[in-house]
Amino acid sequence: MIIFDLGGVLIKVPSRLYYRQLSKASRMPEDAVRGIIERYSLEFDSGRMTLSGFERRVGKALGIAPGSVGWLSAFESIASLDTEVAKLAVMLSRSYRISLLSNVERWRYEYSKEHMLKGIMRIFEHEFLSYKIKSVKPERAIYDYVIKKSGLRPGEILFIDDLRPNVAAARSAGMKSVQFKGMKALRLELKRFGIKTR
Repeated sequence: MIIFDLGGVLIKVPSRLYYRQLSKASRMPEDAVRGIIERYSLEFDSGRMTLSGFERRVGKALGIAPGSVGWLSAFESIASLDTEVAKLAVMLSRSYRISLLSNVERWRYEYSKEHMLKGIMRIFEHEFLSYKIKSVKPERAIYDYVIKKSGLRPGEILFIDDLRPNVAAARSAGMKSVQFKGMKALRLELKRFGIKTR
């Protein structure tokens, strides 16, 4: 089974644009804004916080109104499907079982599914989503859940993620894993595992 991450792999999310927008609204440095978003997003992605709760907490930390946080509207304006990765996933689905594993909350996922992934949803055998599993990468629990639900041995799973800690955690759980650094590098990595990409 080959498992793709969503944000940063299948979907391009230039988050810096969002941080910049909130930096201007709050008059805080972008790094500080990013830290605040990251502080609350893991709890949000784990399904333990609502969208309104997330925006309320972030807004309070930034000193702006919750409505100005614009979590979903910002995603709608900056996110886009990486068509090259999507085409690769579709091609690979002819020979391999394909699934998703993502740290994501319900609101952005539903938007992605409807507006960006609609044409390729049929290829995914499983949608392993943090907000449903109640665990986030790189926690060991989420990888153990994926292994159990897949019915496969860990070494029969190849996971692709853009973040090094998530890749390292997958390897610690026994999976094969590749850090996504662009299509050229990904093709080379997959070839190393004996996977044809053309």
